[in-house]
Amino acid sequence: MKNLTLGTAAALALASGLHASTTYIETFTNDSGTANQNLAHVGWKGYYGNNSGTPSVADTYTNNADFGINSGNDYFQAKQGWHSSGKHIETFIYTDEPGSIALQDITVLSVDIRRDFAGGSGANATARLALEIGGVWYVTDENRYSPRSSGDEATFTTLSIDPSSSLAAANWFTLADPSASLGLGAVPGTAFSGAETVTQYGVWFTDDSNGAGGTQWTKVDNFTVTSVPEPSSAVLLGIGGLSLVMRRRR
Repeated sequence: MKNLTLGTAAALALASGLHASTTYIETFTNDSGTANQNLAHVGWKGYYGNNSGTPSVADTYTNNADFGINSGNDYFQAKQGWHSSGKHIETFIYTDEPGSIALQDITVLSVDIRRDFAGGSGANATARLALEIGGVWYVTDENRYSPRSSGDEATFTTLSIDPSSSLAAANWFTLADPSASLGLGAVPGTAFSGAETVTQYGVWFTDDSNGAGGTQWTKVDNFTVTSVPEPSSAVLLGIGGLSLVMRRRR
């Protein structure tokens, strides 16, 4: 094999450092064996919509069978449908555990979603992904829609986006203050540059009961953030590659 030049070695090492890697994955595992667990157990927080219109903080919600990680099931679930005809129940769960990442460096944001009537009359359901930038939440235009007519879902379906290529304003809705309202706001006034720093990550979902007493469970699993390494990390990898080649040439 021919010896690589130092420049070639550095370039290869740098390029290898830029491959996307899974930064974070939450599987919502219940490790209690028998007890229901809340969102706080896995480092998440949440807001649960209700008839009054003002969301309830639900990080440590006590009825975890209806909002939490149910015993015997390794996924999060929220019961929706305690409302009158024509109203919506929005739910929003989120975390800061993946850490701060530049928007342009996040290549995959995904979550697995499943809807289960569990004996209720069901509803149309919509799920979307969300990012917090500069203290403001932005919810994706891309969504996973599940009509009432489809019935119970036996398996999870993945909702996935590439935030690094979704910089246009039309790809997002604002969610100004989840503690006051979970209703989606307007499209942002300007596009993102990509250099913005994402500080929190979440899932927003809602239902439309199409009738009083419509009930369903939305189930959430495998929330994943995939990003490329920071340039500084890639440079360090490149320097490491250079050092290795120089040692071999001596």
